[in-house]
Amino acid sequence: MKRREKSAFTLIEVVLASAIFATALVVLTSAFANSLTALRNMRRDAGDEVYFRYISSLATTIPDLDNFKEGEELDLPGGAKVSWTAVVEQTAVADLFKVELTITLRKPDADGPVVRVEHLYLLRPTWSDSDDRDKIISDAKTALNTERGTIQ
Repeated sequence: MKRREKSAFTLIEVVLASAIFATALVVLTSAFANSLTALRNMRRDAGDEVYFRYISSLATTIPDLDNFKEGEELDLPGGAKVSWTAVVEQTAVADLFKVELTITLRKPDADGPVVRVEHLYLLRPTWSDSDDRDKIISDAKTALNTERGTIQ
């Protein structure tokens, strides 16, 4: 008589397959949870983006340099408050200013304020001092003449 061999999985194979399956399940669950958290944060930040764009456009239209540097605090709908301050420095180009605009958003339901720092270059002739402008233009003319080799 012939003896038939039974084909079946051993206990070690079953345990190993279960461990691999459990590890894959944990990794996929973690990835899914992280993507849901990122989506929630992105939606929350998208709501704040409207405030930041509004304040940035409002602040950069202020014609007076001292008022712009000082900043302002505004009340927004829903009890939110937003404020900004600016650090302004003159560049080597006449009437062009490098601006670091710091916008702080405080919402009543948030844990803490949300701060955004924007770096801008603004062309503002009203902010320039006429002596500084004349010096920059004179220096540019001198550099241009030196480059051309036509210094008189």
